[in-house]
Amino acid sequence: MGSASADLCALAEGKMDAYFHSGFKPWDVAAATLIIEKAGGKITSLKGGDWNVFDSEIIASNNIIHERMVGLID
Repeated sequence: MGSASADLCALAEGKMDAYFHSGFKPWDVAAATLIIEKAGGKITSLKGGDWNVFDSEIIASNNIIHERMVGLID
C-alpha cells in the first residue's frame, strides 16, 4: 500500500491478515513490528525462524494463519 510501516500498522489494526516483504531497512519496520507484537500478531523470517530488526525479510500475521503463510512462501 505504500510504506512497510503503514502496512504493518494496518495489520496490527486488523485491516489485513498477513504481510510479507523483503528488502527493507531496520528503520522501515522497527516500530511497527513492536505494535504488531503488542496487538497479538506474529513476526518471523520468511522461513518461519526468529526475526530480528536487522533481517531484511519478514512475514507478519494475525498469528492465526502464520504457519500457513510460512508454508506458502517457503
